[in-house]
Amino acid sequence: INLGSFNIPQGGVRVYAGSRLLQEGYDYVVDYMTGKVKVINPALLESSLPIRIETQNNSLFDFATKTMVGTDMTYRFNDKAYLGATAMYYKEQALHSKVRIGDEPVANFMWGVHGGYNTESNFLTRMLNKLPFYSTNDKVTIDVRGEFAQLLPGHNKLIGEKGNAYVDDFEGSKQVIDLRSPRTWFLSSTPNGQPNLFPEANKYGSLEYGYNRADLSWFVLDPSLYNSGSPVSIKERSNPYVRRILEREIFPNQQQQIGTSAISQVLTLHFDPTARGQYNFDTDGVAGISAGIDSEGKLKKPQTRWAGIMREMPITDFEASNVEYVEFWLLDPFINDPNSKGGDLYLNFGDISEDILKDSRKAFENGLPTTNNNYKVDETAWGRVPKIQSIVNAFDTNAIDQQDLGLDGLGNEEEKQFFSSYLQRLANISPKAYEKALKDPANDDYLHFRDENYDSKQAGILERYSNYNKLEGNARSDNSASNFSTAYTTYPDVEDINKDNTLNEAENYFQYHVKISPTELEVGRKFVTDMTTVNASFADGSVSQENWYQIKIPLKEFEATFGNITDFRSI
Repeated sequence: INLGSFNIPQGGVRVYAGSRLLQEGYDYVVDYMTGKVKVINPALLESSLPIRIETQNNSLFDFATKTMVGTDMTYRFNDKAYLGATAMYYKEQALHSKVRIGDEPVANFMWGVHGGYNTESNFLTRMLNKLPFYSTNDKVTIDVRGEFAQLLPGHNKLIGEKGNAYVDDFEGSKQVIDLRSPRTWFLSSTPNGQPNLFPEANKYGSLEYGYNRADLSWFVLDPSLYNSGSPVSIKERSNPYVRRILEREIFPNQQQQIGTSAISQVLTLHFDPTARGQYNFDTDGVAGISAGIDSEGKLKKPQTRWAGIMREMPITDFEASNVEYVEFWLLDPFINDPNSKGGDLYLNFGDISEDILKDSRKAFENGLPTTNNNYKVDETAWGRVPKIQSIVNAFDTNAIDQQDLGLDGLGNEEEKQFFSSYLQRLANISPKAYEKALKDPANDDYLHFRDENYDSKQAGILERYSNYNKLEGNARSDNSASNFSTAYTTYPDVEDINKDNTLNEAENYFQYHVKISPTELEVGRKFVTDMTTVNASFADGSVSQENWYQIKIPLKEFEATFGNITDFRSI
């Protein structure tokens, strides 16, 4: 569990299961440096008790680069006299320009000179011997030394010429849960309880449950597609929706932190409501559920189709953590089609079913049989599911190709037999779609965006990522033609998003609705709170203006609730 802070003081974490205070080292362990808690008591993992965490945040801690250089030089005129100089420079580099009083980054210079003279004097010896009570033959040594130093204090120019420090930083007090990482998102189940939007959601153990699932890919662009030697053409890299976006374009007044990239990490979602999604076996359609496909294999009535992704939240108690908004910036989706009717974005927060292929059976790839085990499986409408319980989340390393088959538990050849009736219906409607489906009947084959098949035909970026989120074969790496791993993950795909070793089928959630259309994307309408126009620079050297819209959704302004949910304490 990520606590959202780091360098937590030792002993500054308390974990509760319900109202019971847990014991550190027995029920959980804490990484105080990175701010992470790991629950190690299996009884707690199997229970349904909500976990609540209290932390003491050492907010003044910060990483900073410090530089110190100095020199010391001494020149000897002879054996008796010398003169020297010393210089030292010390500088602290802050991560950002907002620093609190007492934490200002210094830039100090200190210099100094030193010298000395040493000699023997017979004159002083003779003078001492003239004293009536004193006599000596030793020589008198004269040793004179002197030093001078001066400190010239200063500060890092990052905080301004005169040095600006803040009594408090209200912006810095905001904690952000970053949801942009594409690998934390998974194919979603069909939301239940909304027959107007999802009439197929109650089709338990039936392929009809996936009839309206359209194609969706989600990704963050890989830098290799833009570096020298990229297989993607300059024209394709100049597409506004897949170009490289710099942070300063959207936030020109935001100062880049040390050690961070100037390229903005943008989560791209590409939704095609006419294209068939994973595990969609719709052909002729079903009255009241789906409209079927046309002769080209496209989904009819795209306005009735949907696609979705889901993930677990690192913080489950939104009320205790003061999570109040969902906020994101959206690039104008209608640059190329300003007259589009648009679409709808729905956000659901709460308990979401993990049963992606609805049959109340937990599918997990590492439970499939191989030549090294005798695991038993059952057959459902979707394919094969293990009969054993999942213990560890890992493949049989010597038989990954026999287990990395996707959630249906079937390879392509097995899918041809298992879904033969679907293929026969498809052949009667669309021979073109049939030829494509014959290679991958479940439409779940993974393909890396740098696959040589894409390179050979100079495929565009959206095409390269069209199969990147699919499940069959996504843990197998082919390094024969590249110097990097082509696997998406090293873990088995499993219907267990929050990794609690159970299949959660409960659906209790708040729903939020954002209308995405040219007329609705105006500041002041619904959840659109801001807009900025940027001068976008493209790979072909051209410059064009783009609009980015800030969508800010207060969690308390939900459109509807489904199931038994009344608060934000268990999300």
